[in-house]
Amino acid sequence: MKRLITVILALLMIMGTAFPVFGSVATNAEPWATASLELAYNQGLITDEDLLDAKRTITRLEFCRIVVLLYEKTKGEKLTVKNKSPFTDCDDISVILAYEAGIISGTEPTKFEPNKSLTREQLAIMLNRMLNAWGITLTTGTEQYAFNDISNLMKPSIETLMLS
Repeated sequence: MKRLITVILALLMIMGTAFPVFGSVATNAEPWATASLELAYNQGLITDEDLLDAKRTITRLEFCRIVVLLYEKTKGEKLTVKNKSPFTDCDDISVILAYEAGIISGTEPTKFEPNKSLTREQLAIMLNRMLNAWGITLTTGTEQYAFNDISNLMKPSIETLMLS
């Protein structure tokens, strides 16, 4: 997980050299997160509201919006919807785009649960899929399981993370 976070932060820093910076903004984030949040803000990935309320949990829908913007900026291409939403509870364009790009899936075959909080497990899977879409493959490190709660993950999640 630390390596995954390092790769994401490195990508954000690389993006920082390609896009203009608009100066410091207010946030309620912890000091360790402020610089990364400001960078994401300056890249247009998050809003003023996100910065001012940085301590709240992020929903699955909000993360889809961020991940689609990040995907489009880093790939240099605008995603377009090809089909209607596969989910009965969400037809948001960002969710459809992230689904079609292979970054997200539902909590069930036809449910996305857009307003549910994003879990660390779901975040790791989505970021791993995004890295795969960029052609970045993470290799298994010396610590196969960096967290002591890995046994709480659903079996398909472990398989998804280990196969990548």
